[in-house]
Amino acid sequence: MFSSIVKRLPSLPPEVVHKVLSDLRLSRILHLICAHDIPYIDVCVSSHFHIGKLLPASRLPQIKQFFSLYLDIIKQHRHPGLHHPHISLLECDAQLFLNRGGTPDDIVYHITSVILIKLSAYDPYRFALSPFSPDKQIPSLYETDTTDVVSLRHFFDTLLNAEATMNKIKSNQLRRLAQLISENPKTLKVVHDQSQEARRSDQHRIDQLLVLSEKMVKYQILDKSSIASRIFASHNIFLVPYDRLLRGFLKVIRRISRTKYTPYAPSEKKDERVGGLRQPQFNTAYSRIEFQNIQDRIQPMDERELQWLEAFLKVCRYMSHMDVIWNNNTTVAEYWAKHFSP
Repeated sequence: MFSSIVKRLPSLPPEVVHKVLSDLRLSRILHLICAHDIPYIDVCVSSHFHIGKLLPASRLPQIKQFFSLYLDIIKQHRHPGLHHPHISLLECDAQLFLNRGGTPDDIVYHITSVILIKLSAYDPYRFALSPFSPDKQIPSLYETDTTDVVSLRHFFDTLLNAEATMNKIKSNQLRRLAQLISENPKTLKVVHDQSQEARRSDQHRIDQLLVLSEKMVKYQILDKSSIASRIFASHNIFLVPYDRLLRGFLKVIRRISRTKYTPYAPSEKKDERVGGLRQPQFNTAYSRIEFQNIQDRIQPMDERELQWLEAFLKVCRYMSHMDVIWNNNTTVAEYWAKHFSP
């Protein structure tokens, strides 16, 4: 309804437009000229007897830049009802604002104030977002020139792009977890699940991860929300293999001889066997993720842990097709099919 009225204003004479503007609140007028950016309406705003004193032609471009930034910020809210601008001190008509002694500087001040309140929600997370920014560093809001709309715009764009990059990585990780469950049925469980009994179906877990993956790309910090926080705010990876799979893996590793020559072994003669202690192994001293700040819990999972899980399952799939004799003329593939087939 509002947009249809705005489109008709350019066809009306200035006197009629002035009457329409007189009935609007200052916040509504600013929303009108910033959202639609029609030069004719800008001229009518600046030529209005009361509104022109607050939004003169000399200050209008600057004020529009500040208010446009405010509109872009509130668009990141997830709830559509929060996309409408609301600045309490500008929720009045121009005449009342002038009677209170208002000036164009006051309008800029009130807009800047709500911008800083919105941006302050990001400031505690700047260290968590820094790895995902091009410069790998995000300055504090208190180090930004808040009187310069260009500096504020750059600060907001940096935060927004960093959050979008981080959410994209987290969304991809959730899809990879869902794919691992789908490709390796009855082999993975949630790390918090103490039971070792395989579930009849993991489809509900796959569906859950895929739904969270789609939601993850939405902006969350401004609303002080965190999608899939139970998955990413943990010290451990969300999915782990069942203990029976680990035991089977270790049994095969113990019975099947080690690789004789490996690229990571010390240089030795080809007729000598490589020592077992030279084989690579995980350094568990730093395996537990430690968060320096509580805000770091919004970061993605450690990529190394996810890569390890993918590699482990890949090795297990390789074992399930090994034709090497296991015991009593039974191959590893037959042993694997007997104990670990879904």
